[in-house]
Parts: sequence; structure tokens; C-alpha cells
Amino acid sequence: MKFKYAIIITIYFIVLGCSSSTDIGYETSAIHNFAQSDGVLFTLNINQSNFALDDSLKIKFAVNNISIVRKTFYFSTQQQFGFNLTDQFNQVVMSYPSIVQPVSSRFTLNPGKTKLFIFSGQYKNHEGNYIDKGNYRLSTYLFGDYPEVILNIIID
Repeated sequence: MKFKYAIIITIYFIVLGCSSSTDIGYETSAIHNFAQSDGVLFTLNINQSNFALDDSLKIKFAVNNISIVRKTFYFSTQQQFGFNLTDQFNQVVMSYPSIVQPVSSRFTLNPGKTKLFIFSGQYKNHEGNYIDKGNYRLSTYLFGDYPEVILNIIID
């Protein structure tokens, strides 16, 4: 069984490319992107890249342990996942979470396991107002020293 698992992991690394550095995929109109670091694959999926202002932003952010060892992720707050929506002037117009609870947390992933974070919300800032139409950069991340995963989106 361990041999079969090792072969599957080897094939996976060959397909994705094995590197100890951070690899980041990036496309302008994509609805999927990833970053890879230290045997962990961070993926971002959204339902579309062009949105109407009254649409909802639906984010699926997955953390997948593609290594052969257990990985534990430590956080200095209760929040583990976050995102920023940044406009063309590099101003953050939306972010999550809005309040950070100062209680430490962690999660552990065995080899081949995934933790999924899901967010859904309207395009409103923390004051409750809709943001402006335009081009934005969506950056998703785990809190701490982990790579962010970025997609460009358009709000019409």
C-alpha cells in the first residue's frame, strides 16, 4: 500500500513539477489558480472572473498536503484564512476577516488530505457600501508565512 501511495505522489510531482521554492500559476481571466510551497498546494477557485456588482463573490480556498509527511499549520489568531480585494490604485476595498480574534489555532493535514475554506459575500466594503465597478486583484492566503494565491477579476 505504501509503495502504491509513493508512486501516486511521484506521478503527481512529475505532472506539477517538484520544487522546494514557491511556484505560482497566474492568468488574467482565470477562475482557478494555485501556489505550491514546501509540499503544500494552495488553490483558489471562484465561480467566474467577470461579475455584476450585485453578484456574490464565492471563494473556495483549499490547502492540500501533497507531501509524504504530516503538515501542521500554526496561527497566532483564531482566523486561519483571509483575502484582500485590491483596486487598480492598490487600495484594499474588501477584506476578510474584518475582526481578528487573538486566540491561537492550528490544523494538521496528513499526506494527501485537504482542508477547504469557503467564503461567500456581496461586493460591499466594511461600511456596508457597494464597491466601485472596475478591475480588481483577489489575493487569498493563510495567515502567517504562507504564499498567497491571486486572481484578477472584473466587476461591471
